[in-house]
Amino acid sequence: MLVVNEPNLSDRCIPSIFQLRSGQAPDRFSQGTGQGKYRPRNPVSTPLYKIVEDYWEIFINSYDDKFQEKYGFFRPVVKAEMEKYLNCGILRNGFIRIKCPECKEEYLLPFSCKDRCLCPSCAAKRSVLFADFISNEVIEPVPHRHLVFSLPKIIRPYFKFDRKLITMLSRCAYDSVKEICQTLFDKQVMPGMIIAVQTFSDDLGWHPHLHALITDGIFDEKGVFHPLEHLSLSYIKEVFERKVLIGLRMKELISEETIKLILSWHHTGFHVHHETRISAGDTRRIEKVASYLIRSPISLEGLSYNDQNANIT
Repeated sequence: MLVVNEPNLSDRCIPSIFQLRSGQAPDRFSQGTGQGKYRPRNPVSTPLYKIVEDYWEIFINSYDDKFQEKYGFFRPVVKAEMEKYLNCGILRNGFIRIKCPECKEEYLLPFSCKDRCLCPSCAAKRSVLFADFISNEVIEPVPHRHLVFSLPKIIRPYFKFDRKLITMLSRCAYDSVKEICQTLFDKQVMPGMIIAVQTFSDDLGWHPHLHALITDGIFDEKGVFHPLEHLSLSYIKEVFERKVLIGLRMKELISEETIKLILSWHHTGFHVHHETRISAGDTRRIEKVASYLIRSPISLEGLSYNDQNANIT
């Protein structure tokens, strides 16, 4: 049991101003007396933090000249999220004191930014909580599939300059699966589907695609589950392809000639990939996939930064 903000703590428990400015707490706050030790992270020491700290001001001051043409106008949400990340996990920006009434051990817990993607620490926590929520409160104990919907490079820029179009992608993916299921069962049915949009590739390039956790079957009007014997990915791809192209055409972003050009290619660039099938009741696999759906685009394990020669790998 933990008690937050104990009023009877003495001044000796409060770190000095120097320690707060440096983002460090005394040893007594970072070491516990049992197996459940609190080991505070040190965000300012990570390569990501150092990169952002060194180049953030340079980036925003040169954005209009160097990046706007390729990536579109500078969105206010980017600045807000970046500033939250720079303040995350640092004691001088605020904290709570936590004390165990049984062992009397206490420590300071700095406030976190709760950023949805940039901060690796907060994103990791968010993905764990999301996976637990999906597994225990959303998913029915039925078989599932993990599908990935990809787009051709020729139409990806439209989604970069108008982020509202990404909502259309999710709707097209769901409607494609639902349309096929209704065709197979010849009645009104409802497939279960959780969709997460990821806009990045492994090298952090612009690559909008969808990860979907779908039921390997449908629910009828009475809520009874009916498994699918076979789900044609090529058919899903064709329907998804058609819905996306029609959606862009209705918004007057592409012409009929562009649609004919894309459809004339042997490989149109649209793709629906089956990642894995999950058996009914396999909670561990569900949590693993759910966690992956909202993963952070940046992994600290694969990032290094040499501030002497500005080399980032």
